[in-house]
Amino acid sequence: MHITDIFLSPVVAVSMLIISVLVLAFAIKRVQQNPNEEKISLMGVLSSFVFILQIFNFAIPNTGVHGNLVGGMLLSILLGPYAGFITICSVIIIQAFFFMDGGIFALGCNIFNMGVCPSFIAYPLIYSNIIKHGYSTNKIYIAVFLSTIIATQLGTIGVVWETILSKKFIMPITNFILLMHSINFIFSIIEGVITATVVNFIWKVYPGMLYLNIVNSRVKKIC
Repeated sequence: MHITDIFLSPVVAVSMLIISVLVLAFAIKRVQQNPNEEKISLMGVLSSFVFILQIFNFAIPNTGVHGNLVGGMLLSILLGPYAGFITICSVIIIQAFFFMDGGIFALGCNIFNMGVCPSFIAYPLIYSNIIKHGYSTNKIYIAVFLSTIIATQLGTIGVVWETILSKKFIMPITNFILLMHSINFIFSIIEGVITATVVNFIWKVYPGMLYLNIVNSRVKKIC
């Protein structure tokens, strides 16, 4: 979900931009430590896919937010949290500069809400903990579905608090929170089903493409 410029104060926008840039710098450093040409190529392909995925959105009335599928969890699952975060950042930056989706002023907030939440909160705490002992169809559906919903709701909480701290919402806070979470919860269910279906398909036809599969196979080889 994209929050727009007009609903953010300079303090909130700049603060979130600094946080997002620091996280991005850290992610780039981690990816550079283990360069992988195949992964870099995959990042380009998947960024195009997520970009197309996010084209389909609609404005949530009176909130300054566009609801849409995010793709952050899918990127983290296939690329790992660091490369996944860099990839979603590239999509959000292109959208802000060339399509004014969310706006440049809101860039830091959108990167945090749609990138940090799935890559560095939902992925390590939910998905990887469920899936780390092995893959199965049911495990993948549960892990992906739950982590996607949690990532989306965390992003929604980010949008809500960024708006509240900016003091620019135009409806009662309670109504704003209920409207945001109810609509984005529907989006999170749809995205959870789509992402789980895609990941399950990939696991069946090309299991080595899943990030934790790659990590685990390397550990086994080393051992």
